[in-house]
Amino acid sequence: MSEVSVVDVPDGRKLAVKEVTPSGLMSIMEACGRFVPSEGWMRYAMLACSVQSIDDIPVPKPTSKAAIEHLADKLGNAGIVALSEHFYPGTPDEEAGNETDAAKN
Repeated sequence: MSEVSVVDVPDGRKLAVKEVTPSGLMSIMEACGRFVPSEGWMRYAMLACSVQSIDDIPVPKPTSKAAIEHLADKLGNAGIVALSEHFYPGTPDEEAGNETDAAKN
């Protein structure tokens, strides 16, 4: 089992996060139903679903595609980038920026 870490978002929020386990990944896929997510969508979903709480307020586990997308929107670009930097340190800034730009489009 992975441990809970705290990720500081530049906007001042604190995200308690835990790495998504294989069963957690399976839950994400189950929540998607008939939707077949792309690799990029799954990457964002895994980042969003790693969040256990925001500013010490528990985040319920998303149980649908819409709930995963709502959580990602709640985190916003700043939250997703902070999570990406936490879980994938050393990724060049250009790549992280390109992923965020692609998500905006």
